[in-house]
Amino acid sequence: MSTMTFEGIELPPVYEENRSDIIIGQRERTANGTMRQDITAIKEVIEVSCRVASPEEANAFLNNIKDNFYTSGELIITGTNTNDTLTVYPGEVSIDRVQFTDKDGVYHNDGREITISFEEV
Repeated sequence: MSTMTFEGIELPPVYEENRSDIIIGQRERTANGTMRQDITAIKEVIEVSCRVASPEEANAFLNNIKDNFYTSGELIITGTNTNDTLTVYPGEVSIDRVQFTDKDGVYHNDGREITISFEEV
């Protein structure tokens, strides 16, 4: 899967990446029933789910977002068919506490799985 960095801080290993478009504009029916639309822009939304991270890894990433007050930043995505660099706003973040075994076989009960969405500026 791909690797991602936001404002120079690498996200924990990404295992799921969902992309969708949102239409910015107006869409409504006219008096005779036909559909009318005025599209101003189409923006991409990327929802990312990250594998288990230690509290330190998760906090480094999350504190970077909070310290910058969720302002826009550069999201660099590598390892996909195309390498992308997007200017995005971080969106909703959900954190799940999970148990895991690290690469040395040590059991931990304080892991974090992070899901975050990014919306293109």
